[in-house]
Amino acid sequence: MDGHGHSAEAMFYSLMNFLKEMDLDIKDCRGQSYDNASNMSGKYNGLQAKIKEISPHAEYVPCFAHSLNLVGQSAVECCKEAVNFFCFIENVYLCIFLSINTSAGFIEEKVVRVWRELTCC
Repeated sequence: MDGHGHSAEAMFYSLMNFLKEMDLDIKDCRGQSYDNASNMSGKYNGLQAKIKEISPHAEYVPCFAHSLNLVGQSAVECCKEAVNFFCFIENVYLCIFLSINTSAGFIEEKVVRVWRELTCC
């Protein structure tokens, strides 16, 4: 979807354009799930409310995976050893990812820069 901003109105506009391009009817929507940001989940002015106005059967459920991720991040940030551990794990993943993609010839300069920045942990 093309980005026209982060407001509920902008997200709604982008979503409706995307659905139109895909020839999908929003009235067929039966569920929606987003993070807990007010622009998405707001009961009166969030994206979920705007969709619910058009498609009353599109029930909103907060994304529990996103919420759990935020809890995990907060818990880890208070412990230097945990931060270092997860930084190490991320570097191992990136090293494997980069070596696989390098041999296949698909590596991009941007990914290399991110990897170099992360190795400073």
